[in-house]
Amino acid sequence: MTCSDTAAAALRADYLNRLDQALARVPHDLAADLRIELAGHLDAVAGGGGASPAEAMQAAIARLGDPEQFLAELIADDQVREASRGFAPAPLLRSLTRRAAVGGWRGLVAAGLLLTVIAAIALVLVGVLSPFFPHHVGLLEFADGRTTFGITSEAAARERLGLWRLPIGVAGGVMVWLMARYFAGRIAARR
Repeated sequence: MTCSDTAAAALRADYLNRLDQALARVPHDLAADLRIELAGHLDAVAGGGGASPAEAMQAAIARLGDPEQFLAELIADDQVREASRGFAPAPLLRSLTRRAAVGGWRGLVAAGLLLTVIAAIALVLVGVLSPFFPHHVGLLEFADGRTTFGITSEAAARERLGLWRLPIGVAGGVMVWLMARYFAGRIAARR
């Protein structure tokens, strides 16, 4: 197959157009830097070698891969990194969910951290709700000898922690939350 420089230019333009579409979700400064870097990489890889310009460009594009795919991980990591800087749980929950959906080993870690954040919220809820529902929330012991921790619809015979359930639940939840937030930022920052 005979290819001209025009074919290589068309392949390059098509790839950069797909890249621009994928970069639309990335902050402008980061998108501009990524576009310059990837366009330079295309030119450097396609410029060398003994193949025709179009074949070299095709090889460079194949090496870079689909922009939607490799940018999905970058975007998800950036969202987790930003959310881990704040203290609101909702952005971190959303970003960890998105990161887990992208997949890979970071996605697996994000799924574990997502469960950790949910556990932290549950601990805080147990601590806060326990004074209002003392026979339904906390470390509960039932008449038949069963013991459970959390929230239940069945009334317990007694609550084992007493008033300590409030500081234990809230402090435990906050500590677990801070730990999850810290590790989310660390995992997202690793490249």
